[in-house]
This record gives sequence, C-alpha cells and structure tokens, in this order.
Amino acid sequence: QVARKNSVWWDDVSTSEKLETKASSVTDMIKKLAHKKLSQLYQSTLNEHNVPRDKLNKILQNNSKIVYFPLHLQPELTTSTLGGIFQDQIYALETLSALLGEDWTILVKENPKQSYFQRRELFFKRLANLPNTYLVDKLFSSQTLMEHSELLATITGTAGWEAIKSNKKCLIFGQAWYTSLENCFIYDEHFSESAFLDFLQQKTSFNALKASFEVLNSKAGHGVIDYAYAPLAENFDLKANSQLVAKSLTSI
Repeated sequence: QVARKNSVWWDDVSTSEKLETKASSVTDMIKKLAHKKLSQLYQSTLNEHNVPRDKLNKILQNNSKIVYFPLHLQPELTTSTLGGIFQDQIYALETLSALLGEDWTILVKENPKQSYFQRRELFFKRLANLPNTYLVDKLFSSQTLMEHSELLATITGTAGWEAIKSNKKCLIFGQAWYTSLENCFIYDEHFSESAFLDFLQQKTSFNALKASFEVLNSKAGHGVIDYAYAPLAENFDLKANSQLVAKSLTSI
C-alpha cells in the first residue's frame, strides 16, 4: 500500500522536478566521495610529514632553543577574524622562522580536530621549506612539548594562556584576550626585533604576572556567554546567568 502511494506521488511529479531530484542525489554522492578522498589524502600527507618519534625525542633532549607552535582549528573565529593576515598560519610560521633564525627549532603540532580545509598540498610544501621546523604527530603530548619549549607562538590560542601560567614566554600574532599580560609579546606593525630579543632574556616574577592578570580581570564581565561551558560553572542557573550577562554588557 505504501509502495502504491509512493508510486502515485512520483507519477504526479513533473519531468523537470524528477531530473532535478536525480541531479541533486548525484551531486550529494559526488560531494561525499570527494570529501572522503580529500580526508584520506590529508591524513596520509600528514603522516608522511610527521617527524619520526625517535628524532623528536632527540630534539627535545638536545635542543635548548625550542619554540612550540600549536596550529589552530580552521575555519574558526580564532584565525578567520582574530588572526587577520595570519589566518594563513604558514605565513605566521614563515615570519617566525625568519625572525628567530636557524639557532631555534620550531615544533608544529596539528590541531586534533582539523580536517583537510586549508591543509592542501601547498600548505605542506611551504611547511617543509622552513629550516629547523618539524611537524609533530597530533597525538603527541602538548604538555611535553610545552615543557621543553623556551617560547610558545600562537595566533590567539588558549595554549598561549597555558604557557603564561607556566611562566613561559609567548609570542602572539593575532588578537588574543591575554595580550596585556606579562610574558606576552605581540607581533604587529609596531614590532621591534631588538625589543623582542630583550623580552626573551627578561625574567618575570610571579608577582608581576599576577598583578597584570588582576588588572585584566578587573575589566572582565560576569557570566557564561557560551552555554557549552555552562557545566564548568558551579551551581549554574540559566535565568541568573542571563541577568549577569545582560548587566555586564550594559555596564560596558
């Protein structure tokens, strides 16, 4: 009975609509196949360029000047808007490599959630052309990489905040929320290479770092603006939170 009804419905559809439906189905199938092929190609290329684990361990043990650059997920606000020209993350790495010279080793780690978007053949070619720059398996411990690094470089990533909390130096290429904190240096139109080199030599006390955070924190509003983080807030109440956010925005 259902089959008969479906047959009657299909008979009432015009020829042009039938062709459009079939074309749409074929297009969807082609897109799925292309997505699968591109995903497989991205993963195989990623594996080819990963530095072997034994070589990575030697680098971590023997090199003192290491900079860690964790790649951002793309597309996302962190690079698409807040990154400016450095939404092209290889350009940030090229700038970093030219700035630091061959005395430094750059360790680049792919974002675990990344797909083939903005990770095509040219991305890996440009990365491979950078001296003393190695792509690390995305499953390798970020904590270990950070512990062995003297400097962390990022566009706007949370990794920069984590580095600062560990009293590490951080070079920022985008508009990160924590740029005003001690141990941060911004790469922008006012960048001074000599000032940056002095920054790398400076020692920052915990009290100075704490004071800079308290200044930043005094400007922050109250409330959770992304409900994905609501479970992290103790005794979260939707209505009370909405009122807090509204009050914070009004005061700003």
